[in-house]
Amino acid sequence: MAADVKTHLYEWSTTESSNLPVGSTVVSTNLDDNLRMIQKVVRDLSAPTTLAAGTSTDLGSKDETFITLTGSAATVTALGTVSAGIYKWVIFNAAHVLTHNATSLILPSAANITAASGDVACFVSLGSGNWRCVSYTRASGNNVLNASTFGDGTVGAPAITFAADLDTGFYRSGTNTVNVAAGGASVAQFAAAVGITPTTTFTVSGGTTIALTPGEGSAATINPLGTGVTGGDINLISGAGSTTGGTVKLQAGAGGITSGNIDFWRNITNSPALRVTDMGHLVGISGGSAEYAPTITSGGGTSPTIVGSDMAFKITLGATPGTTAIVVDFYQNYTAAPMVIAQYQSDHIALRAVATTSGITITPAAGMTQNHVIDVLVIGREDS
Repeated sequence: MAADVKTHLYEWSTTESSNLPVGSTVVSTNLDDNLRMIQKVVRDLSAPTTLAAGTSTDLGSKDETFITLTGSAATVTALGTVSAGIYKWVIFNAAHVLTHNATSLILPSAANITAASGDVACFVSLGSGNWRCVSYTRASGNNVLNASTFGDGTVGAPAITFAADLDTGFYRSGTNTVNVAAGGASVAQFAAAVGITPTTTFTVSGGTTIALTPGEGSAATINPLGTGVTGGDINLISGAGSTTGGTVKLQAGAGGITSGNIDFWRNITNSPALRVTDMGHLVGISGGSAEYAPTITSGGGTSPTIVGSDMAFKITLGATPGTTAIVVDFYQNYTAAPMVIAQYQSDHIALRAVATTSGITITPAAGMTQNHVIDVLVIGREDS
């Protein structure tokens, strides 16, 4: 005879009198069938099975508790309808997407979950087709979702760290400030309105390229702050090779219409002291010295100075300059005599200047004395 008891666990009632067989049922030769059915239903609680994944993945259609999904990745929005309290452990085989619903499919952190092969979750039926995920374990060991907040941590025990290196990671050292710790020591600090502050020697090795890429119209600045008597330094040091040392290169951007220049500044308030133009010319602007500077061969008084390059330079007269013509030799000859503009800086008086391919002769103005400055602009093309 067939068993009198219901064949599925979800059909059994938590009310004793609602279960089968009823009190009037005569149990005789089918007692063994009833016992076997009860054992089968109970054994399903610890039995595995498989189920094809889909938009509606009907967990309640399986009596077994442990269900391995099959098929390709699916977006799951429902798990079927079954009595409240029935639970199923689901083993994922692919990147199925569980779609969170605050009523029918309640997931941890109230967000969708993209599964990976080997992930395991436990779902409990709430009845009426509603389910809650009460446990989700990733095969990778990672959290279901990234944590939204962390503790501050310390330099020796960072808040964000690594299982095999617990004193290396990130920690909060103060308001709006995050530090990087390596080996229990702070190696860099990120602070609002300050940027990155290396707290030890910052070294990039192994032939690595460091790229500073400012946004359109903005500038990337390396600025070592110094609040004491002496400001911080910026050192650009190329590698010392066993045979030939490395070259320090400064390269301006190649614009679509006009290429950039390379400027060397005296300080933060003045204009550049020296500029390498987009044509490769070295130009003295407001001081400093140029490698390819012209030289004064006569005139200008005792110990005059010259600052700049063959393209533009300043002459500061020495002691008792008198009225002797000032002769300036170019560092490099021109293909043809250039045009020259010479001006007495203090009174903006144009001076007579005669140019040849190799130099300039400037006639000083009456009354020019020591430390008076002459600005000279040369317009022409040098030999290459």
